[in-house]
Amino acid sequence: GLATMAYGQGIAVTPVSLLTAVSAYANGGLLMKPHFVQALVDSDGHTVEEYGPVITRRAVSQQTSDDMLAIMESVVTEGGGGTARVPGYRIGGKTGTANKPEGGGYSKTDVYGSFIGLAPVDDPRIAILVIVDTPKGTLYGSQTAAPAAKAIMQEVFRYLDIQPKYTAAEE
Repeated sequence: GLATMAYGQGIAVTPVSLLTAVSAYANGGLLMKPHFVQALVDSDGHTVEEYGPVITRRAVSQQTSDDMLAIMESVVTEGGGGTARVPGYRIGGKTGTANKPEGGGYSKTDVYGSFIGLAPVDDPRIAILVIVDTPKGTLYGSQTAAPAAKAIMQEVFRYLDIQPKYTAAEE
């Protein structure tokens, strides 16, 4: 129960719920209604229906949001999330390693490795969650999920034409 929750075990949330919650930090503390479709387009390319952002409620204050973004960025610049760092961009994130339930306890070798992140921290446009189910060899999210998140973010930056803002000397 409470003891395992303190270090992240025994909490069951869906990946969408987790991503939605962390995304509130990117939105100044506002919790947004998740949607999977931005618009419906007919065969002629005309937009039939569009789905804009919907605020559900304020989850945390602007100050808490700012503080959490700073903490998440420090995980990537100084902590275990460094394997998600993309040169030229401010990335915020958190790695995770959760042992899977097994026989009334937790497995010592079967885990989920994860990385959840926001980028660029100074103007968040991307929220990402990578979960590696039963990694082989190394078990930790910093060595399994974070490098995958880095590769995905690099492609998304290119796709969305989000240019790097910092040189190696400025970072």
